[in-house]
Amino acid sequence: MKGTAKKEGIDCDLLLGRMYGVYVDQQQADEVKGIYKRQLEGGLDYIQDVMFVGEKYAERVSLP
Repeated sequence: MKGTAKKEGIDCDLLLGRMYGVYVDQQQADEVKGIYKRQLEGGLDYIQDVMFVGEKYAERVSLP
């Protein structure tokens, strides 16, 4: 959205926020990670604003 507003010269109030998806099932987390990697490799524009964080750093990035 931010890129589109800038590219099109749209004067608007844009509020960026963060959203977290948490997967407690390892199989589901692995599937989502695979999708994320394929989208990165595919060069999709919006995926540049997405970050996959594994269990090692999950608490660190999601705590206020």
